[in-house]
Amino acid sequence: PYTHFIALPLNDSKVGEKVSSFTKQVLQKYGGKKGIEDRLFVSGSKLHLTLLMLKLNTTEEIQKAVDLLQKIAPAIY
Repeated sequence: PYTHFIALPLNDSKVGEKVSSFTKQVLQKYGGKKGIEDRLFVSGSKLHLTLLMLKLNTTEEIQKAVDLLQKIAPAIY
């Protein structure tokens, strides 16, 4: 199974508001039908875009991933 993931946060306040509004609209219209429940939706503050799923099973693999992310971080930020 996957143990880690790499994601971009999408926690902009406007995006969060849109997600919350969408969630409310769907729940008002379809809530309780065909298993539509609020637990199916992510909150706007936790919204992210998953880029990569990883299987890091040892501390050595985890450390290699950490080292690589720290190395490329300046190019991303």
